[in-house]
Amino acid sequence: MLHLQIAATAQNTIAWAQYIPAVIGLGGVVIGGLITFGMQAWERHLTRTAKMMSEVAEIVVLSTAIKDGLQTIHMPAVEFKLTKEQIDSIAAQAASDWAEAQAKLLRLGLTTNRHISSAVDQLLTSLKTATNYLDPNSRPGLKTDFEYSDQMLANVEFDQESLVVVSRAPFLRKKRRLARRIKTRLGD
Repeated sequence: MLHLQIAATAQNTIAWAQYIPAVIGLGGVVIGGLITFGMQAWERHLTRTAKMMSEVAEIVVLSTAIKDGLQTIHMPAVEFKLTKEQIDSIAAQAASDWAEAQAKLLRLGLTTNRHISSAVDQLLTSLKTATNYLDPNSRPGLKTDFEYSDQMLANVEFDQESLVVVSRAPFLRKKRRLARRIKTRLGD
């Protein structure tokens, strides 16, 4: 009887050696799937980063055009070199660029991480302040005879650089770079 039980137990035992190739194959499929998923995620990240950097470049070009236009209007002795129509034309172009830059800045601020969004908000605020103040027909600028125009334009340039620095920074250093830029600006 004991002999029959041992024989029955021997027939019911699983021969694991037969299943090792299947386990190895299943492990290979799982590992291959994880590697494929990781590579696709990395590719999506690179695509998003390239798109974001393209948008940042467009914003920097637009904000530079706005800054240069406003600076041209307020250059010393410009009233003797440019006619009223030329000044109005430059101001209209700056206003047109401002509308396009504002739309791109708002879109970028909503679609990126909070550190880039914060840098976008700073640039948006400085562009808005400079455009409102340096408009040839603005009340705040006329009241002070555009005394602070250089400071307004320097703020725009600093915030452009901040946006570029933060957007280029590696993911884990964006917060530190933004904090350093804010500290530098507050130190001025």
